[in-house]
Amino acid sequence: MQRISRLFTDAPLMGPPPGFTDRVMQRLAQRQARRRRLLIGAALLVICLSLGALALPGIVRWLAMLWQVITEPSLLSHGAKLAAQLLNLAESVGRACWLIITALSSYLSQSVLLGYSFLVVTLTVLWIRLVAGAPWRVSASDKQCVGGGVKRSIF
Repeated sequence: MQRISRLFTDAPLMGPPPGFTDRVMQRLAQRQARRRRLLIGAALLVICLSLGALALPGIVRWLAMLWQVITEPSLLSHGAKLAAQLLNLAESVGRACWLIITALSSYLSQSVLLGYSFLVVTLTVLWIRLVAGAPWRVSASDKQCVGGGVKRSIF
């Protein structure tokens, strides 16, 4: 038994042909890339179908309203009348605001109005900076982030 075992262990073995491992690794990488593309495509398809399903009731509602406007021409005249009334209301509100501003400006002194306008401008700039995400101050300790990025702080 040992003699047969020795014959098997002493027998010369053939090695794989040159470039075999490279070809196998390349084929594995291609399969993984194909699988990744397939999964990404399936995910995009599911997302698009979901968004379409969410938008479908709204689209149907708009189409139904458009069909009503097409079949009932009197709706267009009512819509025009409504738009004219809304414009008339906007004009009235604008005049009321103008009257309030002129009344306040004649009642209050110029320094108070200047203070109010400065406060409004300051609050508007602060709001824009908060909404736009403008960088505030960056300290030396905030600059050290993982990945080399800059960490911003609002305090």
